Amino acid sequence: VDSNPIELISVHPLPPSRLNWAAAKSDEILALAQIAEQSSYPSVLLGDFNSTPWSYAVKQLSKTSEWDIAHMGKGVFSTFHLVKPIIQVPLDFALIENGIGVARYTLAPDMKSDHRLVELDFALE
Repeated sequence: VDSNPIELISVHPLPPSRLNWAAAKSDEILALAQIAEQSSYPSVLLGDFNSTPWSYAVKQLSKTSEWDIAHMGKGVFSTFHLVKPIIQVPLDFALIENGIGVARYTLAPDMKSDHRLVELDFALE
């Protein structure tokens, strides 16, 4: 960002379609806090979390690390259709480390996928 390095960490844990997968998904999300501690650059965690930003694992990750949910205060960005078009949830999003700002957070046009693409512009604060 503006010739300053940042670390981008992509995540896509297992979907919670089986009980043991749900537990593994939560463990994987919580383990990401250790990655933040090891990075020597400001970091951004992004991807398909297969969890909502208000899930226990994502809330705990935000509490135990320097990452905040990038779209907080910018609106609701539902990226996955549970029951199209009635029930939609945000499963795809970004967490940003303190010191990184979000200049733009939008959803790309529908690309005929089961998920919507998130587009972000970052700025160092």
